[in-house]
Amino acid sequence: MAGTGDAWLGRVVAGRYQVTGTLGSGGMGTVYEAEQLGLERYVALKVLHPHVAKTPGAIARFQREAQLMARLKHPGAVHLFDHGTDGEVLYLAMERVFGIPLDEVLETYGLLEVKAAVELAAQVLEVLDAAHGLGMVHRDLKPSNLMLVGELPPPR
Repeated sequence: MAGTGDAWLGRVVAGRYQVTGTLGSGGMGTVYEAEQLGLERYVALKVLHPHVAKTPGAIARFQREAQLMARLKHPGAVHLFDHGTDGEVLYLAMERVFGIPLDEVLETYGLLEVKAAVELAAQVLEVLDAAHGLGMVHRDLKPSNLMLVGELPPPR
């Protein structure tokens, strides 16, 4: 669920993405929920932290990430809609997935049944295989970055 209280709330990025909440934050940046103005769709807007964006090679790495994400075609991977800069802000606008992060499922329901865990792992590995085929490495694979959509697997 999108949180609030961030100074970015209400900010319009690149003239077309109005921030409506915070989805998560890490060492590299923050992911916001934003409405894409004019299209009335919600996106996940990944914004690099300013100190990260200023490191040598950051813009080139960011550009490469966007190019690779645009080529990644898999039903289990988020789709990239747009990328760019707004002043000194580097951003990626991606598909907003409405689901429950795996870490929340595990906290709420406990361990998954073995069959469900294996099926989930197989789905994740399929997406990683597609990404690795393009030369992508996820570098931040963790339960909070895996969204479960649809029916939840049965708890153990």
